[in-house]
Amino acid sequence: MNNYIYTPANSFSKLSKIKSFLKLGGFISGGCFKNIFKNESIRDLDIFFENEQQYEKALETVKSNKRRYKFIYANDNCESFYDRVIKVRFELVKSQFGSPEEIIDKFDFSITKFALFNNETYDEAYCVYHDKFFEHLMTNKLVIQSDVLNPVAALNRVFKYNTYGYGLCRESKVTLIREVMSRGEISSIDNNLYFGFD
Repeated sequence: MNNYIYTPANSFSKLSKIKSFLKLGGFISGGCFKNIFKNESIRDLDIFFENEQQYEKALETVKSNKRRYKFIYANDNCESFYDRVIKVRFELVKSQFGSPEEIIDKFDFSITKFALFNNETYDEAYCVYHDKFFEHLMTNKLVIQSDVLNPVAALNRVFKYNTYGYGLCRESKVTLIREVMSRGEISSIDNNLYFGFD
């Protein structure tokens, strides 16, 4: 089971630039936070929603403001746009719905288990993140901290993160090898490469 820390977002001044995306009604989660906290350019933002109604409302809001948001692409998982004001690409994810905790539980690596969301109880933005997020981020470690939903896709992401300077720890290497072998997924590798989460 994952251990998560909850913190008001104003504890992290680096998040101020992206907090405006919360007005769309979803929450930001995934790999963008590793870039933010390492002072790197944000490649894109993944915006998730608790339900389909929230997604549809956000999509309508974005599509109705063509001056600010430029359409990039759409597929079965998301619709992608470019924010001309903040100058960042973002994806409205429609393949999975759930709470911030439910979504980050599905991510393979501790350095992607981070979400920024509106906490209605306290009427402010909050963060929830894995208790080893910062430790693993600063040591460039890829650590598998949950069940691997799709081992072959996770392996593909390991190669991607290697190009960013992150390496899989020994225990996670063993876990991933065992998962791939036990599921017999080598024969279906082409079909599994792009399924999964950050």
